[in-house]
Amino acid sequence: MDKVVSSGYKFDLHIHSCYSKNKDKDRVQYNTASNIHVLLNKLEENKVNICAITDHDVFNYGIYHTLKTNEGQGELKKVLPGVEFSVSFKENGVEKVVHVVTIFNDTDDAKVKNIEKVLGSSNGKPRYDREGAFSEERYFSVLNEIDLDTIMIAHQKNTLTSTAKAKKDDVLVLGEKKLNEFLFLNYFHAYEFRNKKNQLYNKTYINEKQLEGDLRMLTGSDCHDWKYYPRIDQNDKGSDFAFSYCKCLPTFKGLMMAVTDSRRIKLENSFFNPNAKVEDTITIQIDGERIDVPLSKGINVIIGDNSIGKSLLLHAITDFKQDCSPKLRTGYTKYLKEKKAIVLSKITDGKLFKCDTQGQIRKQFDEGEIKGSEILASYFPPDIDVRESRTVIEQELGKIYNQLQAKFDYDKKIANLSFFKLDSLGSASQSLTFVGKIPEKKQKDLTRSSQILRILIENLRSY
Repeated sequence: MDKVVSSGYKFDLHIHSCYSKNKDKDRVQYNTASNIHVLLNKLEENKVNICAITDHDVFNYGIYHTLKTNEGQGELKKVLPGVEFSVSFKENGVEKVVHVVTIFNDTDDAKVKNIEKVLGSSNGKPRYDREGAFSEERYFSVLNEIDLDTIMIAHQKNTLTSTAKAKKDDVLVLGEKKLNEFLFLNYFHAYEFRNKKNQLYNKTYINEKQLEGDLRMLTGSDCHDWKYYPRIDQNDKGSDFAFSYCKCLPTFKGLMMAVTDSRRIKLENSFFNPNAKVEDTITIQIDGERIDVPLSKGINVIIGDNSIGKSLLLHAITDFKQDCSPKLRTGYTKYLKEKKAIVLSKITDGKLFKCDTQGQIRKQFDEGEIKGSEILASYFPPDIDVRESRTVIEQELGKIYNQLQAKFDYDKKIANLSFFKLDSLGSASQSLTFVGKIPEKKQKDLTRSSQILRILIENLRSY
């Protein structure tokens, strides 16, 4: 297995098998161990790296193990055990059910096998202590008996900003007050949504409520028919689902670190800059044996006791060009020869961003050069010439200003118009008198129209 994270991993922790029949009936009848190859092909086709089968309130070790035997083949790096629990929470004295996708640590296989026994059912139904659900107390009692580290993910169908009635089994059925309580207590490690359109609204909610870092969001397919993965089933159009990526090693511990850090979960595999200049390994040869030390694309730290050779390694990698006196270089070279060691990796000046030796760092502090802007000034990219763009923007803003000014001037002129008062006509007139002449033809037309109106009025009164 990889020792460092070199890319984000695509994951799906919400897939159902036929053992969800207790709630999903015939919707999951195809998802049997004999058809596991269909799911594997779909996972490979979609380049899924980490997955879990999470059935409703049950666990079947056999189907989990069948999938897990394919771990490490192709794109699939890790298969984790899990259950989608129906948990009943009390809110204002009313019991409301929330689905909680619960992922377990897979390192102790004996305890993983025991999940099935702990959740043992009668007549194919889970041993609920509430109507179709586990009480909150029973849920934690079950987790305590299973005795494995867990990742708890609350299921959420609507957006956090939705004003529509919360859907069944959605965490939002508990209301915003309870959601805020969960967030404050870090009750759940993350919240799951399926529709990628929700992401924008969720981010807006997180920003408005200042919940950055407290509310982690991820996606799950909730697939009920493997033939149509990652769609839910044949009736799902599938256009609104997007996989999540995590920045971690493909292990339970790595995933736990990712879902508790919002910076490590994204809808795109964009954790690393593909154009960044990085070293993949440090290669050393000791007594003829080649040793490759893998490096992260982020920050790497060389640790060890004093005088163990940390500075020597950095000087050797940079070919002794960084503040290395002839005397010091001679000493380093002698030491390497005695240890039969050769540092094969070299970082050329063109790839080196900055290298400060211990002496240089001490000098910077002594001389007060401790501000980043001063230390790194020569490494910053040149300022962008914005003059041309600024001219275009100023012209457009000028047009807007002129339009606004014209509107203000118009309103001012309207406000300055003179007013005059119309004399009252007195009491309401009882009749109207026409003054003038009407041509003979028009008189006949008016008479005919008047007769028609009288007939219509009489007919209406008769109803």
